[in-house]
Amino acid sequence: MSRSKTPPKELDTVKRVFKSPVMQALGLVLQRMRKFLVLSSDEVAAKLGLGGSSYRMVEAGSAVLQPGKAVLVIKTFERIELDPLCKIMVAIQ
Repeated sequence: MSRSKTPPKELDTVKRVFKSPVMQALGLVLQRMRKFLVLSSDEVAAKLGLGGSSYRMVEAGSAVLQPGKAVLVIKTFERIELDPLCKIMVAIQ
């Protein structure tokens, strides 16, 4: 009995369609905190050393925010605690 393998193109399509619920939840939290602080996505992106479109993708749950950015996230949003944030960021990886 042979196992069928998903061709790479189909696998890439599945990856692009599927968004991790954890990534989406983190993105929503970041977006709500940004709006609470009355910051634009471009302002937050600059503070995190990201491009504006890259940061908007993080908020949308379409891109991964690297764990190395955790300290910058803490400095930017101040109300986010380091330990829970790092656990979430590592879980996304």
